[in-house]
Amino acid sequence: MKKNILLFVLFFSISAFSYAQNCKNYKNGKFKLQDDELGVTYIIERKGNLQTERKLGEDFVLDFEVIWIDDCSYILKSSKKTAEFLKSDADLIVKIKSINGDFLELEMHMKDHPQSKLTTVVEVIN
Repeated sequence: MKKNILLFVLFFSISAFSYAQNCKNYKNGKFKLQDDELGVTYIIERKGNLQTERKLGEDFVLDFEVIWIDDCSYILKSSKKTAEFLKSDADLIVKIKSINGDFLELEMHMKDHPQSKLTTVVEVIN
């Protein structure tokens, strides 16, 4: 019995470590978010501690500071220009929930409103 519990704990630890290592692969990159409901596509680029977002076909760019909490979770803080445009400077907490090929499932919520969770999928395009 102890052997089974030890094997389970070992397997879980290795799986969690492997998942965290995979998240590290997406700290930088280019992603596409397709909003079928609004008929809009967003291109997201993350380099170091900066993330930019723009609607496909438009030049206006929103920019955010990225603060990593752990390998799979981060906070997006709006720049002053972005906060003015969005009329909000609320921080967004983002967690990479799963990785499936070139797609990341993200769970997001406003920092002060954890009950406002939203799940979406982005495609890795680089």
